Amino acid sequence: MITSLSDEKKIFFCIGSQKAGTTTLHEILAQNNKIALPFDKETHFFSQEKNYEQGMETYFKKFFNESELSACKIIGEIDPSYSYFKDTPKRIFNSFGSDVKFIMILRDPVKRAYSHYLMSKRRGYEKETFLNAINSESKRIYEDFGNIHYSYIQRGYYSKQIKKYFHYFNKENFLFVRFEEDFIKNLEVTIDKINSFLGLEHFDYTYQKKSNPATEPKFSLLRDAIYKQNKFKYVAGLFLKPQTKKKIIDNINKWNFKEINNTELKNEDLSFIFNSFFKEEVEYLEEMLDLDLTLWKYKEN
Repeated sequence: MITSLSDEKKIFFCIGSQKAGTTTLHEILAQNNKIALPFDKETHFFSQEKNYEQGMETYFKKFFNESELSACKIIGEIDPSYSYFKDTPKRIFNSFGSDVKFIMILRDPVKRAYSHYLMSKRRGYEKETFLNAINSESKRIYEDFGNIHYSYIQRGYYSKQIKKYFHYFNKENFLFVRFEEDFIKNLEVTIDKINSFLGLEHFDYTYQKKSNPATEPKFSLLRDAIYKQNKFKYVAGLFLKPQTKKKIIDNINKWNFKEINNTELKNEDLSFIFNSFFKEEVEYLEEMLDLDLTLWKYKEN
């Protein structure tokens, strides 16, 4: 079922979660010359219809190095959008069959939601306060833009997302990693576990966590030129390769964005959001995956 690859290749995806260390994981695994990853961390190929309809030949040609595809027996992609958008599991199954492995990093859904909010605010998409944004979320996510950028609470309902994958793939195909306890506190042990899960022998990775602190732009007009639709972006997209465009954007962002402090939620807000939106979800997820998620639970004030 694989187009442009031999059947001996092993396929894996890290499907999320968004704001849960996937950038760090990509940069670590990219060091291993036995793994072929896309030029860019996220292709959105299987989560966006306009990309998927281009076909698998385009996927491999556009996003991968041809020599790496030939030399490596393990081909992977790390894209947190794949956990959320509903047709992704079916597209992956139709493209590769059932013998695919999945990694999913699960983060405290309250803190994940707030980190997502700060990202949307930083990019100029969000003007509401966090509490107003989550209270009005259901009214804002019915069109594509809002579903991508305002889905703070919805993306934290992990059990719903996982069930969609279990419809096509066996539970044994999945490795679930807790962001706080496994990925942050025990990164090297967790990477070894991921290595074994993928069928790789031990590799001496360099472990430098990719930190994404809360930031704000020095110049909003420059920020908007990057993240909002405009003629300049359209024309640049016609002539620049994806990896070249990404490098330009990254360099501009490094110069234009400055780190800000005091971005932590208060304990009463953590408790309110957890008990209002996620209490039953977390309890169900613990049972569903046989995971201890005690660190995610906040007592009612």
